[in-house]
Amino acid sequence: MDVGGHIHIDWDLLNELHEGDRCQEIIGFNTPWSRLFDIATRPSYCELTVEFLSSFVFNRPPRDYVEDPAQPFREITFRLCGVYRSMTLREFACRSGLYMEEELDTPLYTEGIRTLPRETLEVWER
Repeated sequence: MDVGGHIHIDWDLLNELHEGDRCQEIIGFNTPWSRLFDIATRPSYCELTVEFLSSFVFNRPPRDYVEDPAQPFREITFRLCGVYRSMTLREFACRSGLYMEEELDTPLYTEGIRTLPRETLEVWER
């Protein structure tokens, strides 16, 4: 099954153009952005990737939802290896490797993720 080529940052080309250092300063080292871009260069199993991407759903909490640590709202649902799974956005951020556990209580995660425009969040619901 062909799902197209991986798109990733071509660091060799950026270095050849003398822009590698500038881009690395913007993205940073070992940041959520750098980890996201690194996913494209990791080996993956095509069938699992297609299964995950085709079943991934972001469920926005209701407008009147009040956060309850004892029963967190599970925003993320997907199927992997034939099993449906659901988890909080926080769990997904950590388990996917985009954020490290210690980053989850920093303003980068706690404020940035909640200040996305509603229109942006609605794209993931479609």
